[in-house]
Amino acid sequence: MVDVFKSRLDVIMKDPDNMFCADCSDRAPRWSSVKLGILVCANCAGIHRKLGTHISFVQSLTIDKWKLEWVELCEKIGNRVSNEYYEASIPGHLKKPTPITEVGTSGDTIDTVTAARLEKWLRNKYELKLFVNSASIDPVELVKQGKNPKHDDQQGPQSRRKDKKKKSSRKDLDNDFSPPRERLTNQIILPSGWQSNIFLKSWAISNGIADSPLV
Repeated sequence: MVDVFKSRLDVIMKDPDNMFCADCSDRAPRWSSVKLGILVCANCAGIHRKLGTHISFVQSLTIDKWKLEWVELCEKIGNRVSNEYYEASIPGHLKKPTPITEVGTSGDTIDTVTAARLEKWLRNKYELKLFVNSASIDPVELVKQGKNPKHDDQQGPQSRRKDKKKKSSRKDLDNDFSPPRERLTNQIILPSGWQSNIFLKSWAISNGIADSPLV
């Protein structure tokens, strides 16, 4: 491993976002899907290898030699950001896998039933993207666009601008369509026979244009 990356990988592993496996929540994951920018445990890493390198590519954080782009991807994404995308809408009847007692690095040492269940979960999550919010953007794509999904508030500033605009619009509407009563009294001329119109009478009373009761 290149020494300059070791200190950065140590920071990635100590990041609170990465203290647990992205897929089963096992403690202190020491493997990474460098294509997804996440940290996973040994068992989940073994299943990730079965997904194919077009979906996930696994490397050890302590043994393998890393590339700069892998380091930067894990720094900018990590488990929290990735799961906010890939696990945005998990159905209530489904539960995430739990940590597996038997530890292996290929997935072959896990009993077949557990391994099959874990593989199904990972394929649903990463290959089929069943739990993704269709309105959100893949964090890997955001990084490719030069953005940092972990630090950049992609929606917040826009939302705040929209909220501010809405508040301004409501204020403008109040100013334009809810004039003071004295303005109404001075400017509104009621049509003849308005007393016989119950709706017009109610409106005139509520706006202070006419005294109540009207005759």
